[in-house]
Amino acid sequence: MPPEDVAFLHQRSGELSAAYAGLSFELPAGPIHGDAHPGNLIRAKSGVVVLADLESFTVGPREWDVALAAAYRYGFGWLSDSDYWAFAEVYGYDVASAPCFPVLRSIRELNMTAWLMQNVDESASVRGEFRRRMADLRDPAARRRWRPF
Repeated sequence: MPPEDVAFLHQRSGELSAAYAGLSFELPAGPIHGDAHPGNLIRAKSGVVVLADLESFTVGPREWDVALAAAYRYGFGWLSDSDYWAFAEVYGYDVASAPCFPVLRSIRELNMTAWLMQNVDESASVRGEFRRRMADLRDPAARRRWRPF
């Protein structure tokens, strides 16, 4: 890792930590999955859909789970409008219009980039995607053209 990338990630983490500490949430705290996205859904033979990958399950601000779906829709285009609105309707809340969303989205983006960082030695594709994400984190106005991994 270039030292300037490591320094930037530490700085950005501190900035977002301070911003998060100042947030107010509209929903009451409750159980959250922590990584709620379509890849963590499993449909049983009975037709019931259940969430998998529960290592991030906790109690906290429920906006956290919906923020990932909103980032997938509005940040990356990984969810269609209809899929996002179906998720928000079932969840009972549209976080994209909430004052907390920009900070939650930024934290999600930082987390997704840091997760990918551990895999940069896997392939040139992963390295390229990591560099793209780092450039975008440095330019909050940049259109996100991230690839899912």
